[in-house]
Amino acid sequence: MPETIALTRLAFIASRKQLIGMAVWLLFSTLVAMVVGGVFGARHATGTLCLLAFPVFAFSLGVFDFSQTEDLMAGKSGYSHWILRMPIASWKLALVPLTLRFVWNGLLYLLAVLFFGIGVGIWLPISTGLLCLAAGGAWVSVVIWRPFEGPWRRVTLAVVAFVGWYLLMMLVMSAHFDKSTDIPWLKEYPFAFKTGTFALALFLLVWGVWLAFQSVVLSRTNTDGIIPEKKGSRLLAWRDWGGGRSLLAGKRGSDDGPLRWLVRHDLLRGMAGDGNWALTGVLVAIFVLIALMPLHVGAALFLIFLVTQIPTMTSSAMLEPTKVSGSSLPSYLAASPMTCAEIGFARGIASVAGAVLATALVSLAFLLAFAWPANQVILRSWMDGLNSGVGNEFAAYRWGAVGFIACVVLVVSRSLACTWPTATGRSRLALVFFVLPVFILLAAAAVVAGWFVRQADWETATASFEYWATWVPALILLVVVCKGVFATIAAILVVRERLLRVRTVLAFLSVWSMGTVALAAVLFMLVPDQRILLGSVLLVTLCLVPLGRILMLPYAVFLNRYR
Repeated sequence: MPETIALTRLAFIASRKQLIGMAVWLLFSTLVAMVVGGVFGARHATGTLCLLAFPVFAFSLGVFDFSQTEDLMAGKSGYSHWILRMPIASWKLALVPLTLRFVWNGLLYLLAVLFFGIGVGIWLPISTGLLCLAAGGAWVSVVIWRPFEGPWRRVTLAVVAFVGWYLLMMLVMSAHFDKSTDIPWLKEYPFAFKTGTFALALFLLVWGVWLAFQSVVLSRTNTDGIIPEKKGSRLLAWRDWGGGRSLLAGKRGSDDGPLRWLVRHDLLRGMAGDGNWALTGVLVAIFVLIALMPLHVGAALFLIFLVTQIPTMTSSAMLEPTKVSGSSLPSYLAASPMTCAEIGFARGIASVAGAVLATALVSLAFLLAFAWPANQVILRSWMDGLNSGVGNEFAAYRWGAVGFIACVVLVVSRSLACTWPTATGRSRLALVFFVLPVFILLAAAAVVAGWFVRQADWETATASFEYWATWVPALILLVVVCKGVFATIAAILVVRERLLRVRTVLAFLSVWSMGTVALAAVLFMLVPDQRILLGSVLLVTLCLVPLGRILMLPYAVFLNRYR
């Protein structure tokens, strides 16, 4: 078999799950945008498709890549070390994944051009847009493949490359769409501006491809990173993880308990993976997208929904990706004297930390977006509407605090919902628990949207909505009962396998009950609407705060450890 065909097949095999997921998500995004366009108009369909399809275009910049997950934060090359040792020409190792990535990104972009052009009447730039996406994919390969003297150099290059690529996209779109610029020479010579952006995109593409090729050549002899001639201060020396060896041995705090040791270990492994680097890039892109875009209710709700799903992608940091059978825990953890409860709770704490950080980043982006003058009018109208609804001048701030607390709890709960299935080491179970809640939520939204479209009389629709709203408390009570049954089953399992003592489970239930009641009381005091009762707030809080998912963590590790 020719080497080029073999590398192409290997690239498709390595990326088949990502390709199928992106294709399904893009098809779903198109269908949702068509439904929104039929109800609210073409302009809303455009915004919906941009928001829904944005993760696909972000992840497509790094698809078809022979990368390894352990090396990106250690100065090492991210290219597969096994492939680098094979007698294959370096130009083939570089051009095969880059060509496949260019073709994939080009097809996605052409689909977007056709959708906007035929469906909305807005034609995007074709040639310069394709060059921009190709240049972005090439520079992603440079960041991943090239070995460095230390991780900070890779981080710096990644930030510079992202900012440069973002500015290039803005220049291309400005040259294509902006007809009201105040710069005289741009008004007089628009063709020169378009030609200049085309030449700049082409130059960055050629430069990126050449650097990617040089990165492969350099990686073949410097796989473990470039050794500096001078010994300098190592800002990330604590990242040199050596399996079961603690770098803090002999220093203050080296006698930390196993739980703190495991949390530190899990955070280090989680931040070292290239999947989490891609996740970080998506979070940064969302940060920029929120901070610079005009706000409306649909965008805010979708971005909150997206943030609730992002932390679930970080839930496999403790697993060993190279294992295809048996326990997926690292061997030094599976054979260690640490208990399953300690390993499971450490994984949960690390997952919650990632969820809180993601929520904090998006919240900061919303605050920056509110500071823009263009969004001040929208923000003021929202605040006036909330204040006038209850007759309180601070109602908007109180509702904002309630929404922020509820969003944090929801993100933490969703993160733990995918953490314990992933900790079992069974990928199909984790996929079910990741996809099923999203499918149920989207199906419910589709049913509500379809019902809303079929309504012809606003008064009749309002009466029907009020009738169905009376069933919401019963539905919430049913969810609480199911949650209690699941928590009971989890408690029985961990006690039966002697993973936790009965006294420990009862103490945890007591702390959870007091914390849930205290959180419900705080939310009730913040809610400005007097019609909302304490019992209703308590029921909603019981639905949001995780219980059984926490108790299942030790049992999930037990299933994985003795698999």
